[in-house]
Amino acid sequence: MALITFFLLLKEVFCLTYSMYPATNPPPARRKGCTMQAIPDKNMTVFFGGYDTHENIYGDLWSYKFDVDQWEQIFSSDGNDPVPRYNAASFYIEASTQFCIWGGNTNRGQLNDLWCFSLKFLSWTKKAQEGTDLPSPKYNMGYTSWKDSGFSLAASNNVKFAIFGGVETSDYSNDLFILDTNTWTWTLSSYEGETKPESQDFPVIFYYNNSIYLIYGLTWDNEDYDYYQVKFYKYNLTSSEWEDITNKNDPYTFRQYAQGVVVGDTFYYFFGVSSDWSDYPNICEKVDLTDPTYPWSEVKIRGDNDEYLGRETFGIATINEAIHIFGGTQWSIQVNSFVSIKYETDPMTYNYDENYISPGARIDHSLNYVGGYLLLFGGEFNGDYSMDLWQLDITTFIWKYLNPGGDIPPARSNHGSASRGDVLIIWGGEGSEGYLNDAYIYNILTNTWQLLDNSGSAAPSPRIGACVGIDFSRILIYGGLDRDGVKDELWLFDLGTHIYSLLDSNIDDGPEPLYKASCDYESDGEGKFYVMLGIDKYEYPLNGMFYYDLAKDKWITIYNNNTNVQWSRGNAQAFKVKDRYLIFGGEDIWQPSLDVFYYNATSKQFTKLTDLFTYVWSAAAEYIGSTVIIYGGAADTGMTVRRSIPSTNQFGMDLLSDCSSSAECYWQCSPGTYKSGKTCYLCPPGTYQPIYGGTCQSCKRGTYYQYYGATSASQCYPCSEGTFNNKTGASYCLVCPYGSSCPAGSTAPSWFDTDKYDSSIQPDLLDSGESEASSNAAIVYSTVGSVGALILIIVLIFYERMTFLVKIDAYTDKHEKKLNMPVILKKTKVGGYFTILFFVLCIMIVVNTIINYVVNNEMEVKALVPLIVMDETVSKYTADMVVNVEVKNYGGMCIDQNGDCDNSISYAIINMHGTSIDMSCSANTTNNDCILYIRCHDCQVENGAYIFYSFLSSESYSTGFTVNVTSFSSIPDKSSSYQASVYSSDEKVFRGATASIYNFDTVPSYFKDSNGDNNTGYHLALYESPTPGSQFKTNELAVSYDLYLRLNFNKNSNCLYTKRSLKQTWLQLISALLGSIFGLLGAIGGAMAFVEGNIDAQASKADSQMKADKIADEEERLEMMIRGFTEDGEKKGYFNDYISSDNSHRNMPD
Repeated sequence: MALITFFLLLKEVFCLTYSMYPATNPPPARRKGCTMQAIPDKNMTVFFGGYDTHENIYGDLWSYKFDVDQWEQIFSSDGNDPVPRYNAASFYIEASTQFCIWGGNTNRGQLNDLWCFSLKFLSWTKKAQEGTDLPSPKYNMGYTSWKDSGFSLAASNNVKFAIFGGVETSDYSNDLFILDTNTWTWTLSSYEGETKPESQDFPVIFYYNNSIYLIYGLTWDNEDYDYYQVKFYKYNLTSSEWEDITNKNDPYTFRQYAQGVVVGDTFYYFFGVSSDWSDYPNICEKVDLTDPTYPWSEVKIRGDNDEYLGRETFGIATINEAIHIFGGTQWSIQVNSFVSIKYETDPMTYNYDENYISPGARIDHSLNYVGGYLLLFGGEFNGDYSMDLWQLDITTFIWKYLNPGGDIPPARSNHGSASRGDVLIIWGGEGSEGYLNDAYIYNILTNTWQLLDNSGSAAPSPRIGACVGIDFSRILIYGGLDRDGVKDELWLFDLGTHIYSLLDSNIDDGPEPLYKASCDYESDGEGKFYVMLGIDKYEYPLNGMFYYDLAKDKWITIYNNNTNVQWSRGNAQAFKVKDRYLIFGGEDIWQPSLDVFYYNATSKQFTKLTDLFTYVWSAAAEYIGSTVIIYGGAADTGMTVRRSIPSTNQFGMDLLSDCSSSAECYWQCSPGTYKSGKTCYLCPPGTYQPIYGGTCQSCKRGTYYQYYGATSASQCYPCSEGTFNNKTGASYCLVCPYGSSCPAGSTAPSWFDTDKYDSSIQPDLLDSGESEASSNAAIVYSTVGSVGALILIIVLIFYERMTFLVKIDAYTDKHEKKLNMPVILKKTKVGGYFTILFFVLCIMIVVNTIINYVVNNEMEVKALVPLIVMDETVSKYTADMVVNVEVKNYGGMCIDQNGDCDNSISYAIINMHGTSIDMSCSANTTNNDCILYIRCHDCQVENGAYIFYSFLSSESYSTGFTVNVTSFSSIPDKSSSYQASVYSSDEKVFRGATASIYNFDTVPSYFKDSNGDNNTGYHLALYESPTPGSQFKTNELAVSYDLYLRLNFNKNSNCLYTKRSLKQTWLQLISALLGSIFGLLGAIGGAMAFVEGNIDAQASKADSQMKADKIADEEERLEMMIRGFTEDGEKKGYFNDYISSDNSHRNMPD
């Protein structure tokens, strides 16, 4: 949990606490080549100039005050300053408290001017130099100064100043010049004797006991190419002779661009860089100047930051029993660390103020809270515009220089800026080419800039001092100063379409033309854009506060009374905190203001809180936690604001300190923070807080945020593809298990492949019923046939007993059919048996015929007919339609608390009309799908019809869409449905101005049946694959906006005509049945007659055979009787036997 505190020096001013950071105040910018002197009478050091790796050459004057351990930039009272330079020489004249510089280098070449700064009058004076031999323009010379004992202490100046060597315009020098500061006269020292130093670059000289000592620098003019010589020389000011005093047994170590100081009788030689530039040794060597052999020895330096001590081309001075070192270069990087080395300890110890990287002095820049950090952009420094971007960690107060990619904005100042979530917007301003009207957006997650090009024809004019507000997808721009004057226009720039629009409003109710106002935006309803204070066309400060209500398209006045000049402010800082408007800095109608006050919109009262301890003019400020952090702005000297001179002011103003005695504090923790006790804390990762005085809210499942201090739900980004998160308030996502699937925004792994195939359900061709009829007939045949067969078998088995067969015989006229004989009606068992067979078959035929009539009695004809042909028949085509859209892994709110569609979701239906159209929504909380239903009753589709869905939440994104469109067909009880899906590319989600597009082919249909009834409807198809919309990676969502889907319905030029008619009527059915029954009756009768005839024939044949056999038997018996008469004479017996036999002959057939 990050605590928004500042480990700073605190200053109590009335009821507010001001916090300086660092405790020493912001130090000078990193640099090398400054010139530095001790100011013992004021217990401070002073340095001037230098340059950095960005080729910035400085002309600033700084002091480090040991009484309060603070840096302070010193500004001249009249602005008559020397040109910026580096590697100049300097000295201090204590008697007149003048710090003087001489020579140095600029981008235009070397200098030989002499300037002195009065620490009493805070002004620079360019000195007129005298002498017959003036030094040539040069830099990198050795220099030293000393008090001249030949002058009385009462004299105004009693210092002499010497320079040696250096880099001139076209050569190196070995001249020694001495300046008499009493007369400002230079003398070229003569060389007596044979010894003379070589020409040198960056030698080191120092004064001791009437002599000037020289440590060799770089001897580039050496004929033997011996550039790195270890030589120690001494120049006697009395004899004017040079002496080589190099101790070859105990020499010093050669180093380039080293520095040193004299302390008592000892000279200390510090640091530098090795001859091959491979090392910046942390080394100090000393020489005892009282020893005639001048032996050198190393002095050990020990501390916690030894590796950061070594450097070259730094400033050095001694005061308060310490040697102080500032700036220089370490490994090609300029530093601004300040080292105080205690030379009396063995080994030497030191205090080390770490390098403090900061944006440096500037005015008219911007400072905005973005993604848990403060971002500083642009501004102006000494007439140069800046394009650098800096990031401040508000928990450690450490600045970081950002090196963004993308479309880098041109350098500018006086631009408008606003922030939301993880993005920064800048607009307009002034650059080297003049006024600007371009817009750029910065994404802190990707560290990239993007130009917001204008896609429309209208745009605000180039201008400065416009104020800017931003909601999720719109930039609002008000006022500003262009070449024609001060403006009162309110412009809106749509971040989705990149189109400007001038909002039509009653400007009489709004702010007057102004510039350099403060603006803010609140997401309240449709949004409110606040404009506070400003400067009017007469350069007078204003005292008005307004807001523009985007929902009502009108200005609302909060307070407006420019006659109340006590509270009028221009170029001030203003922040809206609930119903209070905090105001400080800038100027009132007379002069720059130190007031800190607020306006209470509820009580309509102004209240002063306190005074600032420094002027805040053309600075930048931001409210974070309960602290207003101010950076930069114009410098001030006493009661005067130096409007064109930038400062490095950096401090915080804690508003909660105003509430130390109150039970309830009206100052609230800012968005992105929450209050615990009397302290504001950054919301932890996985949460966000969008309002003043709110509590941190958890990111929903499937999303995460890994940083502190989120201000918007839009910063809860979906888990990237291949990861998931099943908990709220997550700061990271989990990797999906092997074999599972996790689209972006997943709440859980899926073990099933996502269905990415299209599907279609269309009305089938008419089922003739033939198969059903055949099936039913088979059932009838099998059932009736089986039962009938069983009955017939049983009857046949028990035929002799089945006497009822005679009674049911239906073929009474079919039994006796003899030619030329009358028909005799009679009933027989055979007739009864075949009657049963007739009924069985009759049932089968009748049932089958009825089944075919009922089931298989309709036929269908289809045709595609041009619509123009159908115009006389059909006036319009209507059908109930349902459009179902599944928004996969939707990031925004799907439904509100009432279960209705969230107001961020809307739709527009064009060229589709119905008796009623309504939309409903439902949320699938398992996987964050949002399902939208549109029902169009009696829907009529015209040419160019489409449905356009807009998802305008700041969290709107999706991994895919599944669209199902269903329409009732003209065919009764049938519908046409088509479903298709489109998914985002790997590691991306749908978002942005380009909609995903579905193109449906909508075919009108017309149905007519045999009863004369008719219907209309539509048949649907997808005539091409869906077109994916704009897509972004999750870390690009901060600079993308909205989500759109378009469903196009192309009305086909043909109509699907369907006509159905009966195969047969009921009269035809009855005729068929009668024909079948009587035909079957006749057929069965014929079969019965045939079978019965055969039976009768067989019976007749059997009877005839029996008669024949009987006759034969009788004949044989008669023959035997006759034989008996003849053989035994027993005629009488036989005859009697014959007579007495049974009268069976009476029963014999004829």
